[in-house]
Amino acid sequence: SASVQVLPAALPVTATSDQTWLSINSTSGGTISFSFTANTGAARTAHITVLGQQITVMQSAPGVPVLAIAKTHSGNFTQGQAGAAYTVTVSNISSTTATSGAVTVTETAPTGLTLQSMSGSGWTCTAGGNTCQRSNSLAAGSSYPSITVTVNVLANATSPQVNAVSVSGGGSAMASTTDSTTIIQFITVTTSPAGLAIVVDGTAYIAPQTFNWV
Repeated sequence: SASVQVLPAALPVTATSDQTWLSINSTSGGTISFSFTANTGAARTAHITVLGQQITVMQSAPGVPVLAIAKTHSGNFTQGQAGAAYTVTVSNISSTTATSGAVTVTETAPTGLTLQSMSGSGWTCTAGGNTCQRSNSLAAGSSYPSITVTVNVLANATSPQVNAVSVSGGGSAMASTTDSTTIIQFITVTTSPAGLAIVVDGTAYIAPQTFNWV
């Protein structure tokens, strides 16, 4: 609720509103008291008419949540590696407004990685799928618990692999990000005749051997 003052206070007044969202509550002692409903849409304007004059009341549009998403991993992955992990974090970077409704995270693995699982505290992740969802409100300036994304690296995966993820819902515009991952590739050294000794970086080996190649 709010009020405006009309002087002199002893002057008898009546007041009207031209919008249903703004209601006149009382006019007493020169004070016009009014109330208004919460705005859930665009900015809007109402007018209070008193003594032939109009008082303009403007109500701004509500703020909106702004979701952001980050994806990280540790170190390099290796061709043929099982259970490599990414960490995905969803934050509301709005300074004023919490999310409302379902928030969905969608993982998009590149061709050299196979998605195995997604899990996180409070998240509902589809078994065998690529999405996680939750509906509890996320306050402005806060983050949800992280999601762990587990992948297997194909034996012939090239380097780098660029893994993508997005977040949508909650009243926010969609946001997305990528994480580029270096894949350590293998080469096989084969000699003829079999059993021939070779030296790699100063160390002697008997072929055939497999080495990490970055």
